[in-house]
Amino acid sequence: VIAVARRKIREICQNYRKKFNCFLFLKDMPLVSICIPTYNRVNFLAYAVSSVLNQTYTDFELIICDDGSKDN
Repeated sequence: VIAVARRKIREICQNYRKKFNCFLFLKDMPLVSICIPTYNRVNFLAYAVSSVLNQTYTDFELIICDDGSKDN
């Protein structure tokens, strides 16, 4: 399950870069910071990341905070 979630997140990020022709990690400070706190929710993380990346607004940084999950 964890490997599938990681693969899905990687795929989503690659598609995002192709779609908008830009890099996910910008050198300039983004205007918006999005923080996704998570704890033992690896099954839902890919959906949350996908939701953020599918927005039309692109000047943001995405931060995922894991508080010591037991599900890797």
